[in-house]
Amino acid sequence: MNLAAIDLNLLLVLDALLQETHVTRAGRRVGLSQPATSSALNRLRHIFGDQLMERVGRRMQLTARAHQLRGPLREALDQLGRVVTVSEQFDPSTAEFSVRILASDQIAFILLPALRAKLRELAPRVELVFTWSDRANTFDLLIDDRIDFAIGVYGDAPHQCQRTLLFDDDIVVQARKGHPAFRGKLTLERFLKYPRVAISFEGRASSYLETALARAGAASRSEIVVAHLLNAPLLTWDSDLMTVVPIRMARRLSAMMELDWRPVPFAIDPLRIELLWRARAEIDPALTWFRGLLVEVASAL
Repeated sequence: MNLAAIDLNLLLVLDALLQETHVTRAGRRVGLSQPATSSALNRLRHIFGDQLMERVGRRMQLTARAHQLRGPLREALDQLGRVVTVSEQFDPSTAEFSVRILASDQIAFILLPALRAKLRELAPRVELVFTWSDRANTFDLLIDDRIDFAIGVYGDAPHQCQRTLLFDDDIVVQARKGHPAFRGKLTLERFLKYPRVAISFEGRASSYLETALARAGAASRSEIVVAHLLNAPLLTWDSDLMTVVPIRMARRLSAMMELDWRPVPFAIDPLRIELLWRARAEIDPALTWFRGLLVEVASAL
């Protein structure tokens, strides 16, 4: 294949087709009409000697060759963006752009008030779009540029993802004010005496907590299992249920309603809350500025 014979604009169209798997949506993404995008797809099929997209039922699906092209093409376009992007003055006070952030309800709950206050002061035209998906999809969403940032606990991450630590979040026990277990120091015996609300995205009691309890030589009864962190403490304010949550969330909830918290009576590591992003957030001046602001706000929580 002779690279000099390829219109590089076709590669932008190909990238849009591989991300959207839909001719019309891909055209909108690169500013082409549906007929023009279809024509570009036909040229790409000739260049690569592959259909790239095939109709299966009522939907279009990528071929095996297209799946192979997806990651390397995105990497190549990111690198090209670094080469051709010129330094420019960015004025957040007049800039108008959206930022797509993947984060749990708990992260949004503790981060948004301070972040929104900063944005109203410095960049009033910025739109924040918070979304959520399970951990298995997070890296794909980042790599495919369907989100700009991800915030959470991630451990290992693909090499394409950049990362930085936002904060460590200690774990505490939260319950209603005046809970019998909170009269005096919360001991492991008192903690185990009362049922708790557990949190699990998969529908079972958190293995993170169960492992810590097992190390302490204890077993704890979870009466209710919920899929969202923010739901758990809201179920404790009018009952004797207890729950185990990050301290920043516990502090804010306790200031808003009749809830209280205590340090956990067993050893458990804090949650390492990290910010993940892709190369585009280092090319785009708006996203670069926003990333710096996000780190600043999170470090002050």
